Amino acid sequence: MKRSCLVLLAHGSRNAKWSGTLDTALDPLRDEFGRERVYLAYLQMARPTLSDVVRTVAAEGARTIRILPLMISEGNHLQEDVPSEVEALVEEYPSISIEVLPPIGKHPLFQEMMRRLVRESL
Repeated sequence: MKRSCLVLLAHGSRNAKWSGTLDTALDPLRDEFGRERVYLAYLQMARPTLSDVVRTVAAEGARTIRILPLMISEGNHLQEDVPSEVEALVEEYPSISIEVLPPIGKHPLFQEMMRRLVRESL
């Protein structure tokens, strides 16, 4: 039985090429940390959705789901849409702990990466 998993949550786009970068980045993460532990979901305009992934991992026996928003800042999606969807998922799966982490833009590693990119670009 799987104990915990991480869902990388991206915005999504109608443009099929948009998700290519994320798909490419996901494979090595899943290879390193486990295909049954790292997932990618989209907020809108692409599949799988967050609900799709939570249903999948719940069926596979997940007990803890952490959601890492692949966003730079907290806008309406992270202030309203995601909490509302997570609330519904918690009601649907009361035995699973679901936690939304801060967006990557708030993480010190992301901020350091930005400093390095700016330094290299100047």
